Amino acid sequence: MNSRVIKLVLSFLAALLISSVCGTQYLFSAYSTSLAERLDFSSIQINTIGSAANYGVYLGKPLFGYIADNFGGKRPFFASFIIFIGYFCLALTYEGNLNPSFLLCALYMFMAGMASAAGK
Repeated sequence: MNSRVIKLVLSFLAALLISSVCGTQYLFSAYSTSLAERLDFSSIQINTIGSAANYGVYLGKPLFGYIADNFGGKRPFFASFIIFIGYFCLALTYEGNLNPSFLLCALYMFMAGMASAAGK
């Protein structure tokens, strides 16, 4: 196989991965209550974390639209990596392996939202 075919296959697989997880920030309400209980977050803090994902999507759209228009569509690799990092760090925080700061959790969800915007 030549390098072009390998790049196309890898790009296709990354696009499948990111399209399967885009929009997952809308499931936040399903696990927000357990996150609040485990990390002792208030209702305002949990709503801030959930809103951070939406802000990531809304603020990311113009940025990634500009990048796609000017530099091409090589976003799936970046998006799949960043969305993994965001949710992985949130899971580590939930398990007690990272600092249970609500601002860090908001940052993780913001990253997941940005990656979701990049993958769409």
